[in-house]
Amino acid sequence: MKAGFAQVDFTPPYGYMPGEFDGYYAFSAHLPLCANAGAFGEGEDTVILISADYMQFPTHYADTIRKMTSEATGVPVDHITLAATHTHMSCSSPDNCWKCPGEPEIAAVVAKRIAQSAVEALANRREATLSAGITEERRFSFCRDWVLKDGTVKCNPGYTRDDLDHTCATPDYRVNVMKVEREGKLSAIMVNYANHPDTHWGKDRMKFSPEWPGFMRKALQERYGEDVKVLFFNGACGDVNDRDFGFKTDINGGHRDPSANPPEVIGNGLADTVSKLLDTLPAGTAEGEVKAFARGITVNRRQISDRERKWAEDTLKRAENEYLKSWEYGTAKAFMERSQNVPETEEFVVQVVKVGPWVIAAMPGEIYTELGLLVKEGSPFEHTVISELTNGSHGYVIPDRVRENGSYEGRFSSGTTGFGACDAIVKGTLEMLKEL
Repeated sequence: MKAGFAQVDFTPPYGYMPGEFDGYYAFSAHLPLCANAGAFGEGEDTVILISADYMQFPTHYADTIRKMTSEATGVPVDHITLAATHTHMSCSSPDNCWKCPGEPEIAAVVAKRIAQSAVEALANRREATLSAGITEERRFSFCRDWVLKDGTVKCNPGYTRDDLDHTCATPDYRVNVMKVEREGKLSAIMVNYANHPDTHWGKDRMKFSPEWPGFMRKALQERYGEDVKVLFFNGACGDVNDRDFGFKTDINGGHRDPSANPPEVIGNGLADTVSKLLDTLPAGTAEGEVKAFARGITVNRRQISDRERKWAEDTLKRAENEYLKSWEYGTAKAFMERSQNVPETEEFVVQVVKVGPWVIAAMPGEIYTELGLLVKEGSPFEHTVISELTNGSHGYVIPDRVRENGSYEGRFSSGTTGFGACDAIVKGTLEMLKEL
């Protein structure tokens, strides 16, 4: 098999960071924002995988970038995978997001540089061998949805409560790693792990950052060489972050102690975990299929409830006479704006990609742990990875219970997929994997 890789920096000199309800603005960066691309195979079977330090790509923007990449490389759009690492401190998109206005000029440059990474990767393909392994990392990932003692559910409940009962799920701790060697030398490391990259706090939040995936990449390149490319694909982490509320360690009453798990700690720790596995993998093979195809799965759209509509109307009425919190006003406004002419169903496009031992189920949304585990457990392939926020975004993709329990991810404005969508996506994805 032939494989080529490239890394391209797309960090703007300044701009908005749409990872929070408030409008954070950056004039510098902790580490560069990069697109890392891998091109595999030859001819009509060529596949391009791109991992970009980006929060999420609106579907129309992802379509534009993939089409641009296809035109520049000759590779079909369905063979191009565009994954956002989901860093909450990436640069702005072409669209408005909460209090961050869209910045089309910045988005246009980002799109060109992402496509450039694919062109460069395709141009330097050489004969390669691939080997894969699976390990675990349990230190940094925790379910952020908690059931309280009264039976209600709270997302990110904080550390000062005494009514926490149990978490709603157990994270997927697996770390999938693929090693790519060319001419006997390590050329690329591909990593799949599920956790929210949202760990900068305080003054740290005023700079662009690839978050802990970037610090992991930095640590691995310091260890194995700057020429080694690192492609990270975030797993099903819609309900997972690094905050362990059960230990009550927050001294400030917020979501977590700022010193608990800063991005360097998670990035360096995950790099150590990856390295321990990487150094034990057997010699790879040059054999292996390269395949990709995509299919739309029809799912129900999320509809606004009567209770949500009344809350939004009352909240916007209050806003006429008082100052509201950003999330409160923004959510109410989103409820009303997005509830107009909502269709009954929508197409949720899943892409499946086989690159040697790895099989990727690429999904355009923030995928709940439960959905990811069901796909992995039902897959006929040992090395099945879930890549969330890939080729677009439908917001949070949730089991029905989350829509019913009133948690943040289940709100009307937090995603477009409705009741029954999780089951339909799992069933459709497994059918696609079996076709491979």
